Amino acid sequence: MQDICLKTTDQTTLTDALDALGLARDGQITGDWLYVGKVLKTPGTYTEDGTETTAPVYLDGEYAVYRATDTQVAVIETATWPEGVSIVTPPDGISMFGGEWLQPDLTTLQAEACARIDASAEALCNTVVTPGSSQMARYTRKQAQAEAYLADPSPTADKYPAIYGEVGITADTVQAVAEVVLARAAAWWTYGDAIERARLAGKRAVESATTVAAIQAAEAAVEWPDLP
Repeated sequence: MQDICLKTTDQTTLTDALDALGLARDGQITGDWLYVGKVLKTPGTYTEDGTETTAPVYLDGEYAVYRATDTQVAVIETATWPEGVSIVTPPDGISMFGGEWLQPDLTTLQAEACARIDASAEALCNTVVTPGSSQMARYTRKQAQAEAYLADPSPTADKYPAIYGEVGITADTVQAVAEVVLARAAAWWTYGDAIERARLAGKRAVESATTVAAIQAAEAAVEWPDLP
């Protein structure tokens, strides 16, 4: 069992979020929990007769404590929370039921998010090129032959079989085949560079995140380029 501190905008929003995870039913949260509400940040000051001179200041949002089993912890840690609800470090003044506060395994969650980002990048790449290392080797070879062909004053089929072999398929002349190959390569590398920038930026943001909510937000914020 672990105690989890949840920050929310209001009790209904939290109840709805837990209901979506199967941790509430008919508006009632199952298990042990305590809705704390607003948490005092700094107390107000008052004169001897009780007149307020400085208003109390409260932390942003409202708070609750949920007592979770190991199974529930696994659900809560990996949940995608709606806007306004997140797992947080409990502020001073919030009591637990007992045991320990939940400390999410951020390293594992970061690694899983980074793996998903890598997989998304690979899937996008595979939408414009046939997957596989041998196929990529053929693409690279063909690009090199196209570049060499266009710079060669006396090209032959023996020198550039990949280019000559596509006459009548990719284009009607050897010159046109070479130009089409290079145009496609340029478009692919431009797109690939954009994917790589997005992949690396997304993983850096995930690895810099210090809360479950921040990891999820960083992964969701990756801006993949449009297909060429």
